[in-house]
Amino acid sequence: MLRIHPNARKHGVSDAEIARAFANAFETLFTIREDGSTRWPALGPDRAGNTLESLWVDLGGGDYLRVHRMAARKATIDLIRRAKKGKLG
Repeated sequence: MLRIHPNARKHGVSDAEIARAFANAFETLFTIREDGSTRWPALGPDRAGNTLESLWVDLGGGDYLRVHRMAARKATIDLIRRAKKGKLG
């Protein structure tokens, strides 16, 4: 089940767009935090084809919380792509 944190709506992105981005993410970076929780930034399109960034949290049991969604920033795109190439650090 996809849950949407109220902060995720503050940039004017609808719940339908959030769900679409979750289903169509084309770049993700899975991270496991010290507390054991799994979070990941993701890049995905809106209906117009614009690239948006998201931050997802795995709540376990097939539940996911989307806490952030806005137009993709260069820094986020670069972070995900560098990590995919093994060039973080």
